Amino acid sequence: DWVWSLATDQADPTGDTPLKPILPTREGNSELWLPLHSLVRSRRFAWRPGSDRYCNAVRDVLRRDLKSCAAADPRLAERALDAICRKHHCDPREISQQVKRGRATTTITDDFSGTLAAWDQHSKTWTIESSRLKNTYSSGTVERCRHTTALSSADHYSQCAVYGTLHGGATRLDAAAWNGYGCRAYFGNLLFVDKVTSGSNSALAFPAISYSSGKVAKSSINGSTLKSYYDGVEKDSRTDTTHSGYLYCGVLASVQDQTSDDFYATDGLTSGGLYKRIVGGGVI
Repeated sequence: DWVWSLATDQADPTGDTPLKPILPTREGNSELWLPLHSLVRSRRFAWRPGSDRYCNAVRDVLRRDLKSCAAADPRLAERALDAICRKHHCDPREISQQVKRGRATTTITDDFSGTLAAWDQHSKTWTIESSRLKNTYSSGTVERCRHTTALSSADHYSQCAVYGTLHGGATRLDAAAWNGYGCRAYFGNLLFVDKVTSGSNSALAFPAISYSSGKVAKSSINGSTLKSYYDGVEKDSRTDTTHSGYLYCGVLASVQDQTSDDFYATDGLTSGGLYKRIVGGGVI
């Protein structure tokens, strides 16, 4: 009890006297581990600064460490602040008035020079040929090839260079690639804007493009705003609230033996590791 009190209610954020506070783990628990005893006490951490001396001490440690982090790497500090806020459900202004809250991010790239080990092949109809992604069987529906890495946010974009016809980026896919959005570049100078619901495709629009092999078809979803691009130019923007919360991306295709390359998807910032110590045990 005495050691627990020293490391919680009586903790000193500076660490001078007597101890710095126990920082909550990734799971949100305050844990006391002692040699030869392993875990001796665990308590769920609650964020309630002002009335809780232990919470105040944890907050002050986070403030000091975030300030040091910001001096060394401002972008990293932004992502660390986001991790803190998501973990403790706190207002970023409680931690810092100077650091702007960023967010955790993920970026996915594939030039298809290897294998499809990182891809979930819907209906098993995809292969790599001459370092390009190729769909080998047309079932009469829009096929989805989903990358198995989840993005950090449901607001993201996905794109690929289209070398055949009716290929393009897919966004906000669910884990089964059964729902999502996307677009497909058609060599008849159209861009198909797509929504897939329960495995069935709906073409939402057909904006005109100037098709050329190797140009990029990009799908972007931010909140309820779905945008479609071709060759870097926005071709369609609309509101759709059907799909929300899905974190996966990939490629759409609907004509046999067509190819695409240079897949790229991201939810914003450059990916990178978070400053582990200031968010507690483990990686957020």
